[in-house]
Amino acid sequence: MSANKNGCTTRAHQAREPRASTEVRSAARSTARPTARPTAIFLVLLLLSILLSLSAVACSSEQDAVGTTSTSTSQQTVTITDHAGRQVTIPAHVGRVFGSGPTATNLIYTLAPELLIGWNITPTEQEKEYIPAEYRTMVGLGGWFGKNTTGNVEEIIKLAPDVVISLGDVDEAAVSDAERIQGLLGVPVVIVDSNLAKTGEAYRFIGEILGVQERAEELAAYSDEILRQAQDNTAKLTEADRISVYYAEGGKGLHTDPEGSNHTEVFSVVGAKNVADVELQQGYGMSPVSLEQVIAWNPQAIFVASDPAGETNVHEQITTGADWATIQAVKDGRVYEIPHGPFDWVDRPYSIGRILGIPWVGNLLYPELYDFDMQAKVKEFYELFYHFDLTDEQMQRLMEHAVPTNATAGSETTTTAAAATASSSAGTSGNAAVKGMVDNPTALTAAELETMTVTEITVEHPKLGMTDYRGVRLSDLFAALGVQSEATTLVMTASDAYMAEVPLSDIQGSADAILAIGDDGRLSVVIPGIESKSWVKDVVSLEFK
Repeated sequence: MSANKNGCTTRAHQAREPRASTEVRSAARSTARPTARPTAIFLVLLLLSILLSLSAVACSSEQDAVGTTSTSTSQQTVTITDHAGRQVTIPAHVGRVFGSGPTATNLIYTLAPELLIGWNITPTEQEKEYIPAEYRTMVGLGGWFGKNTTGNVEEIIKLAPDVVISLGDVDEAAVSDAERIQGLLGVPVVIVDSNLAKTGEAYRFIGEILGVQERAEELAAYSDEILRQAQDNTAKLTEADRISVYYAEGGKGLHTDPEGSNHTEVFSVVGAKNVADVELQQGYGMSPVSLEQVIAWNPQAIFVASDPAGETNVHEQITTGADWATIQAVKDGRVYEIPHGPFDWVDRPYSIGRILGIPWVGNLLYPELYDFDMQAKVKEFYELFYHFDLTDEQMQRLMEHAVPTNATAGSETTTTAAAATASSSAGTSGNAAVKGMVDNPTALTAAELETMTVTEITVEHPKLGMTDYRGVRLSDLFAALGVQSEATTLVMTASDAYMAEVPLSDIQGSADAILAIGDDGRLSVVIPGIESKSWVKDVVSLEFK
C-alpha cells in the first residue's frame, strides 16, 4: 500500500478486493446452506463497493481543497534574511502590515499607507492637521516601544496583519523582542536597521517586502541625496566652525541625550557639537541634567523637543526665563523648537522626518552650506513623503518657533525663509509696520507708544499663568490708527517670520488686549482669552484685512 502526496491511499484499494473474495469463499465452505452463498457474496461486495466509493469521494475532496490552498497567492511564502540575520518566512504577497513602533509605522505610512492596519498612537489633533483625511481615523493599536509599552494583542490579531516590521536598533534585545512579538501575534516579525545613514537601505528592503519597489526607490534616492549632501557639508567644517548645541528635553528642558544616541543623530550628521557630557543611555534615553550644567556648557544654539500634546512651555521658559538668560544661545535668539506634524523632524519618536530635519538644522547652523529656500524644501518633502500639500498658514504654525528670533543685532544666523519674510515687512524688531485697511498707516515704535495712554495690567497667559504687561490698549490704538469698518481680521507677523491671524471681533471682545512694550523696546500683542499662538511676540507687522 502506498500514499500519494496528499496522504490519500490509492493503490491499497486494489489489494483489498482479493482479500475480501478469499474471506467470502472460506465462509461459504463452512456453511451448511449452499443456497445462501450468492446472496452473501452479493451483500459483501455491495458493502465494499459503497465503502470504496465513499473513500474515493473523500480523498477527491481533500485533494481539491489542498490544491486550491497551495495555488492561492495569499498562502505562498518566501523566506528572507532580515537585518539581524534571522531567517523569516513571510507571505509572498503582503496585503496588510503593522509596525511594532512609531519609527516603523511612520516609514510604512510614507511608503504604502493603504497597507497599514493602524497607528501605534492615535494622532493628536495637531498631528491630524498634517495627515490626509482618509488616514486620520486609523486607530492606535499600541506597540513595543518606549517605556513599558505593549501592543493591543487582541485587536492586532483581529486586524490580521501579514507581517510586522520592527525598525530600530539591531542587537540581542531587538531579536528577543521580535521573537516575543511573533509568539504573541502568530505573525512573522522582520527586523530592519533604523540607523539614519541607512535610511535608503531600509526603504528598499521594506519596499521589497511590501511589493512597492518603485515607490521605495523614489524615497530611498531622495534620502540618499540628503545624507550625501550633509556628509559633504560636514566634511568642509573645521573644529572651530562647529556650532555647539544643547538638546532640551522634558518638561523643564533639563533632560538630554549625548553624542552617539539615536535621539541626536540629526545633530551629528550636520556636524553640530553636542555639549551634553552625560552617559549614553540606550533605548529611551533622556538623561537628567541641572541648569548649572547647561549654563556651564554655554551652547551656541538650543533645540527644544517638540510637544505635540501642548502640555509644556519649555521654549517660553528658556526664551523668557531669567534663569536661562546668560546662555549664549538665548542671548543670540538661537533657541529653536523642533517642528512636529504629523511626525517629528528630529526625535520623540525619531522617524523618517529626520530626513527633513537634516537640512532644517543645517540651514539654521550653517546657512552658507545649506543655502536654499527652507519653506520650499518643507513643502516638497511633505508632498513627496507625507502625501500632503502644506498651505502657507500650516507652514507658519508648523514652524512657529523653528526659525531665529534675532534677539540681538549681532546674531549671524538666519534662515532663507525668515530673511525673506523679514525683508518683505516694513518693520523690524521694536518697529511694527501698520498697513492694510487703516486710515493712518504708519510704523509704530516703543517711543511713539509711550506718548499715548499707557496702562499696566496683570492677565493670565495660557501657558505662563498670571503675568504683568505694560502697553497701549488695542481699542485705543485702533481708534488712533483709523481702522476701517470693513476690516474684519488682524494679521500679525513676528521678526522670526511667524504669523497669526485673529478676527477683530475676538480682539474687540477683550478689554485687556494691548500692544505691550517690552523692557528692550520690542512690541508684543497680548490678547487675554484666546490661545497662546495668537499672542505674537516681537511683532514687526500689523495688517488689517
